[in-house]
Amino acid sequence: MQWFWLVCLRVLSFGVLKFRVFVRGVVLKSCVRGKGFSSAHFVVLSGKCERLHGHNYAVECEIEGKQDAEGVVFDFIELKKQLNKTTEQLDHKILLPANSSDIKTTKTKTGKQQSVEARVNEKFYSFPLEDVFFLPAKTVTAEELAKFIHSKTRMPSGKTLLVRVFETKTSWAEYP
Repeated sequence: MQWFWLVCLRVLSFGVLKFRVFVRGVVLKSCVRGKGFSSAHFVVLSGKCERLHGHNYAVECEIEGKQDAEGVVFDFIELKKQLNKTTEQLDHKILLPANSSDIKTTKTKTGKQQSVEARVNEKFYSFPLEDVFFLPAKTVTAEELAKFIHSKTRMPSGKTLLVRVFETKTSWAEYP
């Protein structure tokens, strides 16, 4: 798998140096390493429910801040560990919104099998519970996924984080 690291130097007013560090996966088949993930979802917008579909999501992060005494803005290894931990929860799952007023979910148990039933208008889905991840949001969009991944990634004081989630090479959302 190929990864590119890019460090951009910017001189801000008052002569203060700040760096932006980009970590970008070039290959979308990075699920194993946690830089991307494959998931299915559907979205209800304006009362209309689109079909269940999936994406091979890619995740990109930018960290901005001053270099530390060792000349590093943020440790890439630590960033990868944090991203892996979060994206592994999402990988090969059906993503359902935990706070939707449009999608009604019910957990059921039949024998040893637990499942989740999701109802939207006239549509009805049933998934094994182990294959579902409830995203703490009203809907499952790239915007909400970026916000979720951002919330799970810890930065030291003085560092700012931007998370991008790509549904395709040309469609993405970023937070904040």
